[in-house]
Amino acid sequence: MDSRGLLPHMRNAPSHRGVQRATGVDQRTVKQYRQWDQEHGLLTGPLPSAQGLQPLAKRMVGGPPRRWAAVRVRLAHC
Repeated sequence: MDSRGLLPHMRNAPSHRGVQRATGVDQRTVKQYRQWDQEHGLLTGPLPSAQGLQPLAKRMVGGPPRRWAAVRVRLAHC
């Protein structure tokens, strides 16, 4: 599972702690993801495909949160 797998958890859980409980991802990482996703309108509407997220991440200065690899590993075990 890629980083896109965190989006449904963030959409359904109102708190960083709730997402942490569901995924095992640290609250600080969840906070960074939620902020980045909210800034780019990813928390509402249809879920973007993994291919749809790549161009967005490449256009961004600094890109998405840097912990994507760690999140991917943890979500693969959910």
